[in-house]
Amino acid sequence: MCSKDDIGGSGKSRGLSKEAAANRFAAELLMPKFMLKDAIRDFDRLNMRTVREMATHFDVSLTAMAYRLVESDFHPSLLLAYGKDGRRWFIRSKSIDEKWFPKNTLDRESSAYSILFEGAEDDGHMSTIDGDTWFDVGWADQVELGEQSFRTQDDEVVTLLVARSDRMLAD
Repeated sequence: MCSKDDIGGSGKSRGLSKEAAANRFAAELLMPKFMLKDAIRDFDRLNMRTVREMATHFDVSLTAMAYRLVESDFHPSLLLAYGKDGRRWFIRSKSIDEKWFPKNTLDRESSAYSILFEGAEDDGHMSTIDGDTWFDVGWADQVELGEQSFRTQDDEVVTLLVARSDRMLAD
């Protein structure tokens, strides 16, 4: 359904490790941005319901789809993965200012903490939480985020954060 140019051609992987280049190629092959752009129009917000339905449509994992949607910057958002030993990785959409760097460890106020350490169920809906739960920016407590987390394995939880404040956006 798509040509070499639709999935980024062969020149976009310069400067990436072989694994990163392979991951990018796979994401562009399985979830081409032009197809995502059409599919995301059916949803008025980014949450795990959106991610789940799109993952099913494209036949990919929740994590892969969430990552691709954040990376594609359809909504200002971040995706973070934590284990009991702390943050494992994260990605932020380009529209989020780089000063929004997530904390190394989970805050007890986050649903991710409850899921990972207390055995709570995955979040059924997106809740609202203050930014200082996730970030050490001085005025983060004045910023609200949408937060929804899900377990990927026994010792890992992934959280989708959606910016609800223009103060988080890059200039």
